[in-house]
Amino acid sequence: MVVDSIRTGRSPAGTIVEAGLAELGVAIAPSLHQAGIPELAAVARRLGMGFPDRTRALAVEVGGPLIFGAPLSEPVAAAIAPLGRRVLKQVRCWASEDSGRGAVRDPRARAGGHRAPGTGRNAVHDYHAMSALVARLARDPSLAEGIADVRVRASPVFSPDALRQAYQMLTEDTPLSGSRLLVEELTDCRECDLCGTAWAVTPDDVAGHLVICPSCGALAPLDAGAVIELLEIRSHPRA
Repeated sequence: MVVDSIRTGRSPAGTIVEAGLAELGVAIAPSLHQAGIPELAAVARRLGMGFPDRTRALAVEVGGPLIFGAPLSEPVAAAIAPLGRRVLKQVRCWASEDSGRGAVRDPRARAGGHRAPGTGRNAVHDYHAMSALVARLARDPSLAEGIADVRVRASPVFSPDALRQAYQMLTEDTPLSGSRLLVEELTDCRECDLCGTAWAVTPDDVAGHLVICPSCGALAPLDAGAVIELLEIRSHPRA
């Protein structure tokens, strides 16, 4: 998802323009500073790096792109909240499509590898959080072998199912294999800096590495509330 401003000359300032990668066209760029998304995709293909197969651009039409100043013009400022809601709607649509296909990719797999079952949301974030936890627990293999259950409390920006799935995947063929991850949900209360709305964050408010205000669409960094607390480690009972 590319979120930006745009100057087409075909719509009044403040209009939200949506386009696919092919619709953006190729820029006649006198230098790399003017190169755009289509050029970036072409370079990625030439280098064999791959590029997202679903790319959409959502942009706000501006009146004078060469006029610098602050604050935003009234038409552009009025389009920010609707733009945020459009972005969230598109991201949720993609997540729903992926969930239906079971298309969350195992972060360890290379392109063309197998796909692991998942929920379609930000599984990579959950995976990295579990990587850190498993690395901590496995520092002493002799102690890790005795662990039966690991109880944690996670903020709602994480998916409990994705955390458990990542834990199981990361502990396979390790001394922690067979242990269970028990997840309790932590309430993450926030107040929007833009509109003042106070709410408890749910997974539906998360898109990538951002939390989106359900009232106005304002964006906030996810990491500010991404917390996993280690509560308890339970060992196997001794014979």
